[in-house]
Parts: sequence; C-alpha cells; structure tokens
Amino acid sequence: MVTEAQMQALFGEGLHPDADSIIAAAIADGKSVPQALEAARIGRMFYEFSTEPSPIRDITDRRIAEFIAAQRRRPDWDERTILRTDAAREHLTTVLGRAPSRTEIEDALAAEKAGTRKAVAGFDCVFTPAKSISILWGLGSDDVRREIWRAHFEAVQEVLAFAESRYAVTRRGANGVRQIDATGLVIAAFHHFDNRAGDPNPHTHAVISGKVLGCDGKWSALDARALYAATVSLSCRYNATIVGKLKRSMELRFEERFRGRGKQPVLEVVGVGEDMITEFSRRDDIIARFEQLAARYRAVHGHNPKLVTQYKLAQQATLETRAQKPLPKTLRQMLTEWDTRYCP
Repeated sequence: MVTEAQMQALFGEGLHPDADSIIAAAIADGKSVPQALEAARIGRMFYEFSTEPSPIRDITDRRIAEFIAAQRRRPDWDERTILRTDAAREHLTTVLGRAPSRTEIEDALAAEKAGTRKAVAGFDCVFTPAKSISILWGLGSDDVRREIWRAHFEAVQEVLAFAESRYAVTRRGANGVRQIDATGLVIAAFHHFDNRAGDPNPHTHAVISGKVLGCDGKWSALDARALYAATVSLSCRYNATIVGKLKRSMELRFEERFRGRGKQPVLEVVGVGEDMITEFSRRDDIIARFEQLAARYRAVHGHNPKLVTQYKLAQQATLETRAQKPLPKTLRQMLTEWDTRYCP
C-alpha cells in the first residue's frame, strides 16, 4: 500500500519512499538535519530552473529544516503549505516594514512559483479498456466483473514488465554520453472504477518515478526519452493484451467500430450496443465542444486546423467538458447506480 507521505517523498522531493523513518533514525544517531536528508536522498535532488533568486524559497527551506529537527520527520503537504505561507509572510514583513495582507502573500507565492521550473519527477501512464469492456464490467455479474478485472490487471502487469525490460535505462559520463541499464522501474499503481462523470471505467494509473537504480549501484535520473516516445505503443499493447485474454477466458467476440472520418476503428465487444456506449459516455459532449472550437478556429484563421491543432483542440474540449471529481463511493454503490441508469 502506497501512502501519501511516500508519494510526496519520492515524486515530490526525490527521496526514498520511507524517508521519514530514515530521517528519524539518522537524527536519533546524532546526525544533523542536512546529514539526515542526505541519508534519505536517492540520487541528486530534482533540478530547479529559476530565473532569479527567491528569498521565499530560502526561508521555506530554513523553516523545513527547523521542522525536521523538531519533529524528526518531513512536513506533510498541508504543513509544507503552512511553512511556505509563513515564509512569504516573513519575507514581505521585512520588505514592506509591516504585516502583509492575505492578497499580498498569495500574489508573492504565485510569483515565486511562476519563476521556478522543476525537472520531471515522474510519468503517469493510464491503462483503460475499450468502453464496451468497461460497460460489461460495470453491468455484468460478479463473476464477469472478476474475470474482466483479472484480465485488466494482468494486462497492465505484462505491459509494465515489457516497459521495464526495454526502457529502464539511465546515463553516465560527461553530458550523459553513455547509456547503461537500470535494475528496474519504480512504479506506483492506482486503481479506479469510474471516471469523473460517474461512468463505469475500470482503469489503472501507473506512475513511473524519474529515479532509477543503475546497474552500477548508483541512483540517478531515468533516461525517459524512449519511454516517452513509446507511450502510444504501450497503450496499443495493453489493448491487444486485454482483448486477447478476454477472447480466451470468456470467449468474447470483438468487432471494429468506426468513430468518425480520419480516426482509427476501435475494437468493441459484440453485443454491447452503441445505445449502451452512449448512455455511459461523455463522447457526445466532447465532440460537440470540439466542433465549436474548430468552427471558431476556422472563423479566425480562414482555414481548417491542422492535425496538431486538432489534437490540441480535442484536449481542450476534453478538459472543458470534464466534470468535477465526485465524492468517493463504494464499488457496490457505483454498481447500483449503473444498474439503475440503464434499467430504470
């Protein structure tokens, strides 16, 4: 089970996932805070590309060090936010000669954040089956649901194992001229059962750390160029894998469904009709918004958007029609709602 503190340590600060226990043990042994942090660090700190010095960041770092010395652990997300806000207040009080307003503090924090760009800490790979598979999983019997989830889980594991065998590499030497193998990838997987709209959507987020352990025993940055270029092919591999598993284990049949001119056909389960897919899909909302954005583009520029621009407009349409995250529900509550929606 991955905790919030472990995610913050690895992906937020470039530390060992169990950094808190490592830091506490180091301080108990008489180590200083910098020495304790060094013991918990894996590889170099994430690079920060800042356009100018940041007094707020310097004060924040000092306050975090004081917190660690007193509490023998790192501050969590909320505590870190408080420390950063206090740092901005301290800096502005010195500069202005008075207590700053809340708006002044918020503006200073926003400006400080805008002036800093951090190195990539990780990559989120999402594995989600075709809509008809999701619907069959959501409306089917418990046995059907278990079999589909097993196929999904195994497909994700197999694709990640393939990615690890091909793309777990790092670099060594001046300017990273030499590529070497890593011992593997550090991955945190998060499983979800629905999407923001509350539709059945079993899917897995596989968050891959930007830190890897080289075959020489040293931690360093993942050379992610090949992994980044392979994201589409990994998605295709997942789709082919889960379809193959469901054909063999459940004897499901699949057919090509076309989603519009210029788009690749999608393999959907035979027997899951378009009426069901429409009921449990926001696709119509996304398409309608995309058409609005494309029409606006044509009116402004006098020509149809190129493929790259169409992709950006599709992303914008997806984001603009995306609902807020619903309150958490149990799987049983979700199943009851889906049954009611399709069979009122």
